[in-house]
Amino acid sequence: MAAVAALAGLLMLPTLIWGPAPIDSAVYNYVWTKQFGEALGQGVMYPRWLPGSFEGLGSPTFYFYPPIAFYVSGLLQLAGLTTLQAIAGAALLALLASGLSMAAWLRFKGANPLWALLYMAAPYHMADWYQRAAMAEFVSFAWLPLIALAIEAQPRRWATPLLAVSFAGLVMTHLPVALLTSLGLILPMVIARREHLKAYAVSGALGLGLSAIYLLPALTLQDHISTAVMFSPSYQPANWAPWGASAALWVVPLALAPVALAIGRSRFWLGVTVVCAAMSLALIPIVWELPPLKQVQFPWRMLVVAEFAAVTAAALSPRLSIVAVAMAIALSAPAYARVVNVAVNSLNEPFPAYIERELPDAPEYLPAGSKFTNVTAESRTPDLSQAARPTLGPEPVRETVVGGWISLLAALLLAMTTAMAWRSRQRPAQSPTLRG
Repeated sequence: MAAVAALAGLLMLPTLIWGPAPIDSAVYNYVWTKQFGEALGQGVMYPRWLPGSFEGLGSPTFYFYPPIAFYVSGLLQLAGLTTLQAIAGAALLALLASGLSMAAWLRFKGANPLWALLYMAAPYHMADWYQRAAMAEFVSFAWLPLIALAIEAQPRRWATPLLAVSFAGLVMTHLPVALLTSLGLILPMVIARREHLKAYAVSGALGLGLSAIYLLPALTLQDHISTAVMFSPSYQPANWAPWGASAALWVVPLALAPVALAIGRSRFWLGVTVVCAAMSLALIPIVWELPPLKQVQFPWRMLVVAEFAAVTAAALSPRLSIVAVAMAIALSAPAYARVVNVAVNSLNEPFPAYIERELPDAPEYLPAGSKFTNVTAESRTPDLSQAARPTLGPEPVRETVVGGWISLLAALLLAMTTAMAWRSRQRPAQSPTLRG
């Protein structure tokens, strides 16, 4: 779709001209893309160990961090782009993919696919890149429309494999967003279409199986790293509530804008939008105390689902509400102003030379037993002299091997079930036997 491609290029133009800004997670994008691409060039099919991180100490980053976003940037680097160009190219492809997948979802629902342009330009979607440099989370926007499409498409023969592959793709792109999508989008959609529950269960099991090559090691090897840094009090979701110690007030207009857009539309999609927006502000504290959600770190990640639901609600409405759109625009203005301010101040700023030299990595990936006396939410640079000896390395471990076999088995089962479903629906009906 030409409009989607044109808008993707326009929205990414500052990054394409000046390169990614050295803000927030951009340091990790650089360190991980550089080494992931180099490992791919050395013939490593699934790089997990990054030998140059932490000034050569090494890091088991991709035993724990989902790899799909860095396959994209790493392959672009392998194709000849510089590391920064590869990151910019991956962001452009991610934005393009989100627009195309949203257009496919809206077209399936009988809505105008041009609403996909709003999904691409939604305020949190833009803030995710220009304010947070959260590349993997930015890529995750592309999976939600495909998951919704696959759920709605049952019992079509392609729905089960599409849901399995899309869910696995989301898990292997950004695990916190996969968890929040499961709760905020998949669960209500499945409840609404529970007559297909068996098919959804099969898709979910196959999706988890396909992602086991990543998911099994990520969940079972955490004793080897310093996860306490990741889940310290500073990174608890409740900490970012408007009344919390680190009140993230900039999230308030981002949460209210989707609600304004969805008001007066489909009750189902309005309900999803409101619940997700409330969760993004941590207005439902007890939810964020549940063990899996407590590890999401930032409640505003639920805005990925809220913006998808709000655009869907608007697109499916039989008439356009000027008041709702005006309210959404007014509430989005502060968010866009913040994004523009960050972009203008930082996009032309060069990456510090120490990043290439030291390849700093996330402190949570230092070995268990390391000390973090100088690591805070504002400064995540650990004292490497206090790091413990690594217990993971480039050699495969049992969990990675088992996870790989589970993923291979799931892929074979998916291929078999898809082939069987295709053949059963292609087989002509038997003619009744004539008697007498």
